[in-house]
Amino acid sequence: MNYIISNSVKYQCIQCGQCCRTNWLIGIDDTSYRRLIELDWTEKQPELASRQLFQLLPKPLLTGERYTFSRVQNQACIFLLPDNRCQIHVSFGFDTKAQVCKEFPYHFVKTPDGIVVGVSFACTAVSKQLGTTLDQHITELETIYPNHYRIEKIDEPITLYSGMTISWQEYKQLESCLLQILNDTAYSLETALIAGSILINVCVSLKQVELIAQKENKKPNETVLSGLNKLQLEKFRHIFDIALKIKKAKKTSRAYLAPFITWIEFVAQKQNRFALVFNLYKNYFKYRKGRGTISPLITDGKKIRWELVTPIRFDIQSPELADYLRRYYTHMIFRKTLLPIHGVYRGYHTLLAVYALGKLIAKSAAAADNRAQVVLTDVQFASAKLDTQLVLHAQFSRLFTVSPYITLLIDRLYLQPYFPQIVIQ
Repeated sequence: MNYIISNSVKYQCIQCGQCCRTNWLIGIDDTSYRRLIELDWTEKQPELASRQLFQLLPKPLLTGERYTFSRVQNQACIFLLPDNRCQIHVSFGFDTKAQVCKEFPYHFVKTPDGIVVGVSFACTAVSKQLGTTLDQHITELETIYPNHYRIEKIDEPITLYSGMTISWQEYKQLESCLLQILNDTAYSLETALIAGSILINVCVSLKQVELIAQKENKKPNETVLSGLNKLQLEKFRHIFDIALKIKKAKKTSRAYLAPFITWIEFVAQKQNRFALVFNLYKNYFKYRKGRGTISPLITDGKKIRWELVTPIRFDIQSPELADYLRRYYTHMIFRKTLLPIHGVYRGYHTLLAVYALGKLIAKSAAAADNRAQVVLTDVQFASAKLDTQLVLHAQFSRLFTVSPYITLLIDRLYLQPYFPQIVIQ
C-alpha cells in the first residue's frame, strides 16, 4: 500500500487519556462491537463483568455506528484505567480494541496516488509535536488501515468552481502552490491565507481561458498548469504583492460563522433536518450582528459575551502562535478533508472561515481565563475543538448534502465582496 504522509507533524501516544475522557461521542462499528461484547471479564476484571459496558445510541451516527462506550465520572470511557491505559488493550491486546480507538489519531483519504495519512490535532501528542515523524509509523499503519471503514475517496474530475473542474494532476500542482504560500515565513500567516484565495481565483481565470479556447478549437495562451508553474518560479511574488495591497473590509460581519455553529449544534444535539435549516437562518442573523453570548458548545459550556471577546489580543506575529497555526492549516490542506473533497474554491474559503472560528474559540478561552491576550494553549484548545466538532471527526462536508438552500447560503457567503478580508481581520 502506498501511504502519502507529511513529516511536518509528529505523533506518539503519551497516554494522556484525553481522547478517552471527553464529551466527544465515540461510535463503535458493528464488527468491533460484536468482538467486544463477547469478551469475558470474569477473570480479567471481575468488576466489569456485571456492568453495562456499552450504550445503544438513540439513532445511528452519521457514519453508521449504533453503539458507544459507557461513560463514568468526568466523561471517561468505562475502560479507561487510572493510569490512562486502556483496560481492553491491557487485558486482551491492541488487536481487540474497537477500530475507532486503534486508528486514532490517524485519518485516511484515498486518492489516485495512494492513501493520504493525516492526523487529528484533537490528539495532545500531535498538537504538542510529541513523538516521531509519520514515516516512522508505517508498520503501525499497515496494521490499522486494512480494517478502516470510514475512508473518504477523491475521484476525478475535481470541482474547482461552480461548473468548472480540474484533473488530479492540476489539483496536486495547485495544492503544492498553496502549501508553499502558507509556509513562506517572509509573510504573516494571515497575508498568506489571503494570497491563497487570490491564487485560487487566478486558477479559476486560467481554467476559463482554457475552456474558451477549447470551445473555439484553439490552443490556449495559458493553462492552469503553465500559469501555476510561472507563479511558482517567481515564488508567488505578484500574488503576495496583491495580498499586501488589499484593504480591510469597511463592513464587518460574522454571518460566516453560522453554518459552522449550526453544524456543531446539529451533531451535538441530534437535531432533524428541519431544525438544522431553521437554526442555520436563525444563527445567520444572530452572528451577523455579533451580539449576545457565544455558543457554549465552543466554549466548554461557559457563557461568554461577544463584547468580552472582541478586545482580546491575538498576536499572529508571535513566532509561537504563527508556527503552530502554519503547521495546523497546512496539514489541514494536506489531509484533504476540506480541499478537494468540498471542491477547491468552496473548500479553501471554508478553511478561511474555520481559521476565523479558531480565532474566536482561542479568544473565548483567553476571556474565560481573564487574560487579555491569546497564548499557545488557547490555539491548541481551538484546533482540538475544530477537529473534534467540525472539520474532521464531525464530517462537516455532509452539511452540503442536507439541503440545497444550505449550500446556496454558504456559497453566497463565500462570494460576498471582501470575504477573505472579512474573516481574516
